[in-house]
Amino acid sequence: MNNNQLAILTFFTLLGLPVLVSQDSKQIEKNDTRLGNSLCAFAISKGDTASCVDVAQGSGPSPSPEVKDKSVDLFASRDFSAWTNVDGSPVGKGWVFENGILSRPGASGDIITRDSYKDFELTFEWKISEAGNSGVKYRTRGRLGLEFQVLDDEKHPDGKKPNHRVASLYELVAAPDDKPIKPVGEWNTSKIRAQGNLIEHWLNGEKVVSIEWGSGDWYKRFEASKYRKNEGFGSWDGPILLQDHKDPVWYRNLRVRRL
Repeated sequence: MNNNQLAILTFFTLLGLPVLVSQDSKQIEKNDTRLGNSLCAFAISKGDTASCVDVAQGSGPSPSPEVKDKSVDLFASRDFSAWTNVDGSPVGKGWVFENGILSRPGASGDIITRDSYKDFELTFEWKISEAGNSGVKYRTRGRLGLEFQVLDDEKHPDGKKPNHRVASLYELVAAPDDKPIKPVGEWNTSKIRAQGNLIEHWLNGEKVVSIEWGSGDWYKRFEASKYRKNEGFGSWDGPILLQDHKDPVWYRNLRVRRL
């Protein structure tokens, strides 16, 4: 009998509980679990529920970093308290949040989060109107920023230019033609991931854009774009922006997680 087994046997004897000692490591593992459960039961009998929780937590694996750092619902308050217009004024009546869905039925202007983000992961669902246009901008200054394009590729004029089509990094990186897009009027699931210099766009579970900010490829595209005069574009720490492009659009389940 080794020291661990002796300790277990001694403890169970003091509690008046039986214990079987085995040289089998799996059996020892089971006995350790029973020991934890017995400690918990003993703690409860003494009215010490906190100790029971400590024992239960200590007997399992540590949570993963993703579990510890949960995403934040950007509409957790079910109103616009976490949002403003770009100029800092209250969100106008053209944006409506109802039954968990944000819609833009009328003119109101772009809206932004009160908090700023640089390294983050944003997940969201969206659908666009026929011939409609919108977008999710990030790492912003004012209305300038990187943009996940939201568009009806077939009927909006911007659909003629590859890097202006849906899920593209607008004006910079085109999403592939075979991207997994849903028909207009149906919900799409998307993700934006910006961590350090890496920028990624995901559409319905598939990565459709990936580029390294500051790389040779980045600067080649940047210098050919309409943003080329904006120093540091794409590296700023700024609010997340939802674009009012004069067309009806719907968003839901906007969740952000800092990285």
